[in-house]
Amino acid sequence: MPYPTVAFLCYDRHDDRDRSVSGFRDALTAALTSTTSSHMEIFQDRVNIRWGENWRDRIREALDETPLLIPIVTPNFLQSDECRDELEYFLEGEDRRRRWDLILPVYFYPVRKIDDREPIAGDYLAAELQRRQWQDWIELRAEAPDSPRRLAYLSRLAADLLDAVDVNPAAPGELRVGPNEQYSTIRAALDAARVWDRVVVTEGIYREAVSIDRPVEIIGLGDRRNVVIEASSDNVITVQADQGRIANVTVRHVGNCCSGIKVTNGRLVIERNDISSSGLSCISIQGGAWPSIHHNRIHGGNQEGIYIGEGASGMIEDNEIFENRFAGIAIRADANPKVRRNRIHSGVREGIYVGDHGRGLIDGNIVRENALAGIHIERGGNPIVGATNRLYSNGPGGGVNLRNMNT
Repeated sequence: MPYPTVAFLCYDRHDDRDRSVSGFRDALTAALTSTTSSHMEIFQDRVNIRWGENWRDRIREALDETPLLIPIVTPNFLQSDECRDELEYFLEGEDRRRRWDLILPVYFYPVRKIDDREPIAGDYLAAELQRRQWQDWIELRAEAPDSPRRLAYLSRLAADLLDAVDVNPAAPGELRVGPNEQYSTIRAALDAARVWDRVVVTEGIYREAVSIDRPVEIIGLGDRRNVVIEASSDNVITVQADQGRIANVTVRHVGNCCSGIKVTNGRLVIERNDISSSGLSCISIQGGAWPSIHHNRIHGGNQEGIYIGEGASGMIEDNEIFENRFAGIAIRADANPKVRRNRIHSGVREGIYVGDHGRGLIDGNIVRENALAGIHIERGGNPIVGATNRLYSNGPGGGVNLRNMNT
């Protein structure tokens, strides 16, 4: 029988070449066992993933199942795509669990931009770690394993882990919207919602523009094709909140201006929706926003399917993006998203456009049958284009088109 897993160890493998991370895990596991008088597990990939397992699926499964995340923070950690992905994914899990104390960073090596305790610009994950209560292992790492100070520290850390696991989250309030429900409009339900309440929208067409200024969820009940939020003179949904979630609805802009969803701040989860816009972009991401956008149908944009600019970031994964008038995804103005495993097709212009100092990681996408290039990179654009993209049956420029790229 497997032992209960209390935490997931998130670290860069380069930092464990001397097995110092594994040694920390072993020592903390021993402290947990001593505290509880029963064995408890801390998930570590090199220990808990068997030979032949799909490691990416196993990591996601463990992150979903494990109550706590322990980032081993080092300069390598902040440069590691895998570590950043795991941290971002777990942050989404915190939102769903309505707990924002489940990430317990441990500082292994000095990290200048975190140690300075100055506000961090341009790295939202470093800023997120900085604001957490964290443990400092830098000095203790060099002490003998049986050092009394080190053992006392591990005992306190084990107690903190167990205390965090034992807290029960508050149940969210649920506000139902519909013709025969408590609220007839989404706007009225949002006005009444408290932080992390859930606004459940029953089937119908809601002709209203809504604004989200606090962490809440908007969840469609039933077939998303029949849960329609529609507007013509403003963005259908505008989000300034630090966190939130929109799921299982149809978002439809039917006017000549604005976007389907506009996000200007925070970590919004947009999942399993159908989003279109006859105005501007289906989704516009700007400023300090770093949303997670996955498993949506994004189509019929009068401009881009997804526009990312003004230094925004985020994760755009596993979406179908099609039949947009401009690029399926446009990355501009110092934006730096991760664009992975999307199906981008049948666009009037490029599949993916990068320019004006746009960056980002583009990998694992299927980009096909767009009128212009599959991926078009203008001068000033500097993305990382991975080898696992599949680009075919696109127009002039074909696969990756580099235009005016001076060396």
